[in-house]
Amino acid sequence: MQNPQPASRSKPLLNSIDKRSTYLSSLIELGIVVFLLLTTVAINLRMIRYGLNGLGDSRWHLTWLQHFSKQFFEGIWYPRWLAGTNLGYGSPTFVFYPPLVYYLGVGLKALGLTFEQAVNALFSGAVFLSGVSFYQFGKPHWGRFPAFVGALAYMLSPGVTYLINGGALAWLYSLIWPPLLLLLTHRAVNSARACIGLSMVWALAAVTHLPSFLIAAVGWTIYTLVLLWAHPWRVKLRILLCAPLGWGLAALFLVPAVLEQRYINIDYMLASQAGFKTSLANLVELAKAGVGDIIVRQWLAYIAFAGIAFVGFERRPAQQRMTVILLATVAGLVFLMSDWSWLFWQLNPVLQKIESAVRLAQLQYLVGAALCALAVLSLHNYPGPLKRFSQLLLLTVIGAILLSNFSFGYQMARKSPTLYSGGNGVVVNRPWLEQIMNDPYSDRLIDVPEYRPRLTTEKVDNADYVKETYTPEGFPEVKTTVSGLLPTPQPSQPKLELIQGSGETKVIDWSSYHRQLTLSAQTPVTALLRIYAYPGWQLYANGEHITTQTAFDGRIQFTVAPGDYKIDAFYQKTFAFKLGLAISAVSGLVWLALSYYWFTLS
Repeated sequence: MQNPQPASRSKPLLNSIDKRSTYLSSLIELGIVVFLLLTTVAINLRMIRYGLNGLGDSRWHLTWLQHFSKQFFEGIWYPRWLAGTNLGYGSPTFVFYPPLVYYLGVGLKALGLTFEQAVNALFSGAVFLSGVSFYQFGKPHWGRFPAFVGALAYMLSPGVTYLINGGALAWLYSLIWPPLLLLLTHRAVNSARACIGLSMVWALAAVTHLPSFLIAAVGWTIYTLVLLWAHPWRVKLRILLCAPLGWGLAALFLVPAVLEQRYINIDYMLASQAGFKTSLANLVELAKAGVGDIIVRQWLAYIAFAGIAFVGFERRPAQQRMTVILLATVAGLVFLMSDWSWLFWQLNPVLQKIESAVRLAQLQYLVGAALCALAVLSLHNYPGPLKRFSQLLLLTVIGAILLSNFSFGYQMARKSPTLYSGGNGVVVNRPWLEQIMNDPYSDRLIDVPEYRPRLTTEKVDNADYVKETYTPEGFPEVKTTVSGLLPTPQPSQPKLELIQGSGETKVIDWSSYHRQLTLSAQTPVTALLRIYAYPGWQLYANGEHITTQTAFDGRIQFTVAPGDYKIDAFYQKTFAFKLGLAISAVSGLVWLALSYYWFTLS
């Protein structure tokens, strides 16, 4: 008989090798995550060490974070109305602005972080998660090392630093989702279970940043239709169903954000910005703000990556074709960001909601990172007798481009003095920033003009809007009651003002979602509440609902006969919000049922 002992010994040996291989793989993955984290710290080091600079949209996002978290901790689970902004008039900010990032801020503050620590963590978290997201997408397509280098390219895009420097917090978070959408779409071709995550990522994208969400929806639809062209209809149906299902989950936000725009000055965003004529024809102007340099620098990098990949994939026509497609995609995005495409944008008013064609550059960051990963992958196939030398040289070129991007972003950040950097520079809006950080709840903070009440039902031309400017303390510089078509909040107005008739008033309660006053009217009284008019606010006099109007300056106006009244104002759910909640609830049930089906199907 043969001795079975050698065979029995080989099995534990193979298991030991497998365990070592798994352990080594896990260690490499951990090392990559740590490196991406350290890269994140390096990218955002200026803010972490020296504080904010006050550029761009920082003032809005910081104000929203303070007031959103305050009202959440008061027990308002979804603070759609920010009661303390606009100098106390309030604003329906989160009816129209996606809330996800601010819930993250609430979580960080709940963990005990100070406001500044929470802000640093939020900006850093967006960069880090974007890198991790791209790495997870790229690894099954190109392998670990090319995906890792591509993730670095994604994080080190000068545009990312520009978003940090300009305080574009929610826009920065929107960079996380496109790689995950692509990853889960590819997985869903072979595994129905991936549809569970794909629909959920779509919901998260919808409540992160609306212009980026719209761009992602259009881009993903085109990409997915091409990807699924030759696949069975059942695969097409289940994957294409994921997007509307995810949007349905986010309907409690999306439905009011669409249906209630008629109550506000949403078109002010188009009138107050450069709009769609901003990219090629105005590069000189953009260069003054750093944007032009970013665009040109990225184009050159993409061309270099594509050249390296095309030569390296000389014997792999499929990879060469992919390289050409990606470079052509960049060219197409350049066209859409140029004045030459203005006719196209005019034919698509919905797409104009992205506010500026330059926002399409975020797709370039993704495409550029993919070209970088392909360039690294191609080095393994590089031809010629000097293969090793060519690989090392070209890898050095790729590394130099990434280091150059980092250096560019670092120098751009250093040009703006921050709160604690010292030197002779003047921090933009320093008093405003200090007010946001140190005393945000004293009714001294303004909010964005586009969410203030619409004062006319007539069609308004964008040119009719007056660009609102502010003092360093954060007050509108226009001293009149109404700036163009926009109501301008005035400081130190009474909470209840009688503009006709006589009587005595007293404030009993003035909390975020409930205002209670007493009014003793000796004559018929017309009064103004120091609350911006919005359908969510309903008034009751002695328990009876009373009709309100929008006053000339946007405040709530009402009239009562002589008598003694207890006036209650409640911020309540609007019809659009109730409809959104209903759609979200139904979508949630459908998602649960389909998730069970998809899970058992795979």
